[in-house]
Amino acid sequence: MNRITNESKLLKGVPELLRCLSVLDFEMVPSDSEMRRLGVSSQKFLGGLEPLCVLVESLPSVGEGFAMNENYAKEFRDAAARLGLLQKVPEPYLTGKMLMDMGLAPGKQMGDIIKQSFELQLDGKITDVEEAIAWARTRITSTGISR
Repeated sequence: MNRITNESKLLKGVPELLRCLSVLDFEMVPSDSEMRRLGVSSQKFLGGLEPLCVLVESLPSVGEGFAMNENYAKEFRDAAARLGLLQKVPEPYLTGKMLMDMGLAPGKQMGDIIKQSFELQLDGKITDVEEAIAWARTRITSTGISR
């Protein structure tokens, strides 16, 4: 790759593409939750799942020790597009500022709440900012966490 290009983003992105490719089973498209997590884990170098979709589409259906469902590439791209993951990946709905506005002091608890909320978001259990805020309020109230 170094002989072909000196574009650092591409050089750093190829190993990430191959890592993402290695987790796919090519028989069944990952679940929505798995697709979101795949996008998040690859965001630093890929930015979205478009590069991975292109790579999957370029693979042969059958290869040495490898067989792909004949509709896999299209289904994979369709799932990424439906979830809005082609050009970008999910960002947490909940932010530290939102939690501070609710009276929560910065610290470990704040980080834990943001992380837990994001996990629920990736699982599709929290679908928008309002749900994230409502979930955080109940979490803060039930644990008595505040300034």
